Amino acid sequence: MNFTLSSLRERYSHNSENESDSLFFAKFVYMKFAYSPAQWSNFFLTMAGAAAALTGLIFVAVSMHLRYVVKDYALRTGAGITLFGMILAFVVSMEGLIPGQSRVALGLEVLATLCIWFAMWVMSAIKARRTLGKLPDLARRRLPFSYLCSMLMYLGSIGLLTRSMGGLVLLAPGLILCMLIAVQNAWFFLTEIGLDEEQEEENEERENSEMREAIEGRELTNKLDS
Repeated sequence: MNFTLSSLRERYSHNSENESDSLFFAKFVYMKFAYSPAQWSNFFLTMAGAAAALTGLIFVAVSMHLRYVVKDYALRTGAGITLFGMILAFVVSMEGLIPGQSRVALGLEVLATLCIWFAMWVMSAIKARRTLGKLPDLARRRLPFSYLCSMLMYLGSIGLLTRSMGGLVLLAPGLILCMLIAVQNAWFFLTEIGLDEEQEEENEERENSEMREAIEGRELTNKLDS
């Protein structure tokens, strides 16, 4: 059923002390879905399934180039940060699927999950800086999008607690952006690492070939001298 702002104001005017309160209430009726977790169950179910599938894809991508990833600390850190992001999206989506919970309960759950995720991310970043002297290239390239993702989810969780700022309307884009970052990272591990690994194998083969030729040359020289 479609409502206009004037009809909503007339409809709820008997519950308000004056016309301005009625208009304020009528405006928020349009955003009622933003603070009702039950109406977002299909969205959270889709996000949970996508997060689980992408987590599996990242595991497959890393396992395909495991020897190369294990040797490179930057790649190991990038893979860990990517998995943290997927776990964050999965846990938040599962929290949104808990039946019968209020917006305040969901806001507290999401906020607590974000704090834990942020602490893990900071510890990984500090360890990477101590080891490499900088953030890994993969994490540094995605850093602005990661900040935007976390900010949207933080504001969404606070909005659920205070019934302001859009609540789930902000949380949803944060989850979607988290998925897009994971897709980009999964593509990196599937393709770009494969190219780097192939190039490294070619270089190693060339060096081994040059070394064998040098050894054979020295052996031939020693035979001729003897």
